Amino acid sequence: MQPGGGHRQGRGGRAGGGADQGQQASGSMQAKGLKTVLVGPVGPFAPGGQPLEHGPGRRQVGGHEIGLGAGGPQGNQAGKHHPRRKHQGPGEGGVGHGDAARDAERAGPFSRLWQSRTERVRAMADSFSFDVVSDFDRQELVNALDQVRRELVQRYDLKDSNTEVDLQEEAITITTASDMTLEAVLDVLRQKATKRKLSLKIFDVQSAEPVGGNRVQQVVKLRKGLSQELAKKLSKQVRDSIKKVTVAIQGDSLRVTGKNKDDLQQVIQLLKAEDLEVPLQFENYR
Repeated sequence: MQPGGGHRQGRGGRAGGGADQGQQASGSMQAKGLKTVLVGPVGPFAPGGQPLEHGPGRRQVGGHEIGLGAGGPQGNQAGKHHPRRKHQGPGEGGVGHGDAARDAERAGPFSRLWQSRTERVRAMADSFSFDVVSDFDRQELVNALDQVRRELVQRYDLKDSNTEVDLQEEAITITTASDMTLEAVLDVLRQKATKRKLSLKIFDVQSAEPVGGNRVQQVVKLRKGLSQELAKKLSKQVRDSIKKVTVAIQGDSLRVTGKNKDDLQQVIQLLKAEDLEVPLQFENYR
């Protein structure tokens, strides 16, 4: 036997042994339900014997091809091989991932909602508004009533009247000896409220009623907020007088909106000139 032949035979034997090992490995992988892929010097081979080419955005990791694009069945389909694609110029084939794709995505309903919200925000930035309310500082009212009680125990004409002044959530109840002392207590209440910068319009004085022990009692309701009837009246009056503003009723207050600050100042002057039974304040000017 020639050395060269033995050498070729050895190589053939090794090649044959390698093929047998490959078949055994293939059979083992098939038995386990795994797909076998032939790998050449430049990568895996397709069943026809041609090297596989990876599609755009795909890489070979651990013997498997994975997608690096967007998630989901369209953008990340691991294991699928794509033939080499010819580069498409502008206007050829489908929509690419350029400006046309972004324009197509922005044409959806969410884009329209976003644009609508942006327009509303821009419109709000170009306008001004304030709120018309009817309110009072409750802490100042508490302080005023404390001053009333101190004066009642100091004045010679009231200290023996056993007058009681109670503050509830929406009213003040005064209980005293007679109608004369009741009028004196009301005068003190008005004086102390004025010093605390409280409007006397917040006091809705009810009729006095007799109670046990030859005493009288009077309830003073506290006005707060605009009634629906008054809110509608003021809204109509503003809209009829100043056309360039809009008025919206928000619960027990009004929201006045306009593009010109001078128009809003006219509304304030108009409402201040009204002789109403409730006090008005103008807040949240922005």
